[in-house]
Amino acid sequence: MTIDDYDQVISFFLAANQTEHALWVFVDMMSSGAIRLRGKSRIPLAVANPFFVGKWVGRLIGHGDYNGARDVLLLMKSKGVILRPIQVNGLIGAWLRSGSAENYKHADDVGWAMVNARLQFVRNRRAMQDLTIQTNGTGWPCATLETFSLLAENYQARGMYAKVEEVWDAFAQAEIVPNTFMVNQLLSSYLESGRGKDVASCWQHLSAELRGIPREQIDSEIMASRRLFAEMVLHVRSFNGGSIDKPLAKVILHTFRRLGDKVGLLVAYRTLRELFGYADPGPLVFELMLGTPDVVKATARGAKAKQRLMLAVSEVERYLAHRHGELVNAGQLGANDDMSGKMKAVEMGNFLDLQLEADVSLLPDGESLFMEAASQMGVYKSK
Repeated sequence: MTIDDYDQVISFFLAANQTEHALWVFVDMMSSGAIRLRGKSRIPLAVANPFFVGKWVGRLIGHGDYNGARDVLLLMKSKGVILRPIQVNGLIGAWLRSGSAENYKHADDVGWAMVNARLQFVRNRRAMQDLTIQTNGTGWPCATLETFSLLAENYQARGMYAKVEEVWDAFAQAEIVPNTFMVNQLLSSYLESGRGKDVASCWQHLSAELRGIPREQIDSEIMASRRLFAEMVLHVRSFNGGSIDKPLAKVILHTFRRLGDKVGLLVAYRTLRELFGYADPGPLVFELMLGTPDVVKATARGAKAKQRLMLAVSEVERYLAHRHGELVNAGQLGANDDMSGKMKAVEMGNFLDLQLEADVSLLPDGESLFMEAASQMGVYKSK
């Protein structure tokens, strides 16, 4: 028999709900007849392991036999094999990509069973109970970040914004560190449903949950952040009539800073000022100069940080003194007059813009990179 012959026989058995017989055939194919299961009450470890299951399920998904893949998973977990989330996530993703209402239902059922398994695990962990159990009563494994992301992305694409929030509510209880993709799904749902006013508190909360990003994911995280920013620009009217909350502006700018995206940071800052009415950067000037969201906490760590802050303060004071002189010479300010609060806020904003622009100017092809980022972030269209 050829491999194709085996595949055809297996598909016949699966279609006839004879999953056990399909297992026998698949094992015979994989072991070249060395392993016989018929008549045995227990299957050997060479078969009853997640690696073997993964090979078979992956093969079935590749052939488009999603129901067969589901039946195989059900069979193997009935035999005591602990399924791996990556295998079940693969099937959920295939179901959701199919566009079939029936497959959406299957994905929902299994995905939420995995979510509930994760929540039960968290509850057990808090109560210091048995942490070796990684499944719930249905036998499905605990949801991972990928599980939540698959569900959120599908609900988002289908305009089911309430379901996206439902996923997030469960995710918040699951005690899993989010990535930018997961954050983007939730925030995009707010924007699409006209709830721009809720984005500030939400993004501020999420930013506290984000942790270090692996180096190999930096580029994809930068692009995801730029896309989300473009989505915000598209829905600018959702933001309290076009103005943005300071906490949200701060989180956005620190996100680009943490990613090391100097070009995206400059584009974001200029857009927030010109399009979203962000007028007073306040302490943000020193935060970005020192590379920290909390200047007080950073300077409490040692003399070196305090010295950096003093240098930054001196630099700002020199700039403001220089601008004061220019405004006096231009007749916009009396020689003995201080800048008004509004005027000083504008000048602090201009100072920060110059600082960010200087960082970009040091990059090779900084100008072209700036235009590329502006296009990706929804504020520039090339002719």
